[in-house]
Amino acid sequence: MQIAGGSPNACEEFEMQNSVTSEQLGVNDVLELLQQEYAIISGGKSKEGCPIITFPDNSNFEMLSDTEYQRLMLYLTSVPSLHDADLGFHLIIDRRNDKWNSVKAVLLKISVSTLYYKLNFSF
Repeated sequence: MQIAGGSPNACEEFEMQNSVTSEQLGVNDVLELLQQEYAIISGGKSKEGCPIITFPDNSNFEMLSDTEYQRLMLYLTSVPSLHDADLGFHLIIDRRNDKWNSVKAVLLKISVSTLYYKLNFSF
């Protein structure tokens, strides 16, 4: 795991390995996870051109199992074009109404995931 950046506003990069099956997930395979809004991909891009995945400020993220998280992220990272996905993803962790422990819980869930892609964090 590699971490870049040093200040709370800096982007942090993580590279993860993929252990989830390489089968293509369709929207119906993750529909329930998408409806819960654990994470969303709005179609927006960072100034570097990376697709943005947002973890909205809601209190149900801790209910998401590691397997469900992996399935959700596998689907969300398959939505953009391959060119955009190769640039990596910017993750926004919105916890404005919560405590730092909530941010740490999200980071912990992300760090134990074994998906492989480049992630840049902002919180």
